[in-house]
Amino acid sequence: MIKTLFISRAAAARDAFPREMRVVRSAFDVVVRDETKELSAEDLLASAIFIDCRKNHELADIILQQLQLKALTPRPFIIVLIDNAEADKAWAVTAGIDDVMLSPYSLLDLQLRTGAILALIGQQQDIRRLAHAVDGMTEEASRLRALAYTDHLTGLPNRLYLDNWVSGLALKREGTTSFALHMLDLDGFKKVNDQYGHQAGDTLLKQVSERVSRVPRRLDIVVRLGGDEIAVVQMGAAHVTDCAAFAERLQAMFTEAFLIDGHTINISASVGTALYPDDGDNFPDLLRRADIAMYAAKAVGMGKVSAFNAELEASLVQGRPAAIIEKQMNESSYALTFSLATGELGGVFVEPQIRPSASGTLPGGPDGSGWIEEQIRRLEIAFLQSVSWKSTRAPVVFGASIHASAFSTFGVIQRIRDLLLVTGADPTRCEVTLEAPNSLEEMKYLHQVRDLGLGLGAHIDLESFTLQRMLRLPVTKLHLTRQFTETTAREGNANVMVEAAVLFARSIRARTLAYGVETREQMDALRTLGVDSATGPFVGSAATGDRLSTLRRRIRQQHVHAVD
Repeated sequence: MIKTLFISRAAAARDAFPREMRVVRSAFDVVVRDETKELSAEDLLASAIFIDCRKNHELADIILQQLQLKALTPRPFIIVLIDNAEADKAWAVTAGIDDVMLSPYSLLDLQLRTGAILALIGQQQDIRRLAHAVDGMTEEASRLRALAYTDHLTGLPNRLYLDNWVSGLALKREGTTSFALHMLDLDGFKKVNDQYGHQAGDTLLKQVSERVSRVPRRLDIVVRLGGDEIAVVQMGAAHVTDCAAFAERLQAMFTEAFLIDGHTINISASVGTALYPDDGDNFPDLLRRADIAMYAAKAVGMGKVSAFNAELEASLVQGRPAAIIEKQMNESSYALTFSLATGELGGVFVEPQIRPSASGTLPGGPDGSGWIEEQIRRLEIAFLQSVSWKSTRAPVVFGASIHASAFSTFGVIQRIRDLLLVTGADPTRCEVTLEAPNSLEEMKYLHQVRDLGLGLGAHIDLESFTLQRMLRLPVTKLHLTRQFTETTAREGNANVMVEAAVLFARSIRARTLAYGVETREQMDALRTLGVDSATGPFVGSAATGDRLSTLRRRIRQQHVHAVD
């Protein structure tokens, strides 16, 4: 049984509440109190505390103060019963209340709140089981860390390894350290994939990695960044003249043809070089400038070498080479969303390539700037795709997600405004989705996003779906995580949280999007519950840049349907 405390000074309420709870949830054991000046040890064992605040807030204030002093982990779920007045709602938001019921409440209201409590208790139990399982797994953690830092195709260190290595140098601030970052991009790699197949392309990448690894000395580092891009760190290089001979040696590795499945393949590589710390003292800046140099080399011709310089960057401020933009758009992965009512394509979201670690650490440098830059780049791609789809006249919304904390630290509002101006995107066909909006400081920036005319989405999960957070979000769309989707199409009251989310969205005139739909049963249940749109393996797999271009061409003639 789930111990529940109900506190009210009204005798009628104390008499009615236990009966109502027995009707909606038999698993709750309700203990009533007329009032309390001090929570007893038995009271503190309650999983939830309902407080009748229809006359005043004194009882709730007293209990919240006591719980704060006790510092319980986890503390009971606090739900207050208040009058439907703006002053009471404002108090509930600022007081740290988990959820509210407005008077007069219905049995459905009570069912929704107790459903949230059951979900929270289940999460807490899962966390405890996970913490217990993790104990004593240091050796396994080390093995997993090694896997996380290794490219599984070539066996080379990966982008994450290089990011953390450069970030570690920045933290140590060792002024004597210098190195060159050489970025190699294979010329014509896509043609190899198209002509001989992806397996041949993978074999070519392995052979290229083996050859390039012969050039560096013991202290140098060879890394596969992803796709057909390989980076080589030349330790001790402090000037462009130190890099030239090394870059030529890298180029020499491509003079001999590659033999793959009986086919002789001749391929070259463009090389761009940037120096640490002169061209960048953090991973995002250094990688970006090596990238600029590499594309400058490509602009000259295949198999060329270019070193970064300030003039080269200045020439790209007003407009990057079309090759850069096209490559980024083609290499991005896109999640397609479809209307559950009509089956029509309704949204395209640029999926992230970098995510926070399980511990919450932001990748991309000590301050997470590289991660934020990657999010801004995805938003730019979404805006550019939106422009390319204008000719279809289809009401498709393009978007990407940005972590809410970036708004106060990285000047994101101004950068979004600049992106709209530069790309010429229609803000009514674009959406920014906020990840983890928590503080009041972050909330004010959300209104500034809406002022730009953009759609505003917010990811919500079962843990964060409470009044205190959700009432502050000026959103036009709620993104329901897989936790919501996984509760559908089950027996019992599993759909309660989805129902609550849909009702809440409608009350603030927002639409709903469900993630991770894997079965027809889930899709049908979500449609019945009133969810507007969905994405996931069953509805439609993630799209590559090429597939998105094909969809754009087809949609000029007809609407695209993914579901019946």
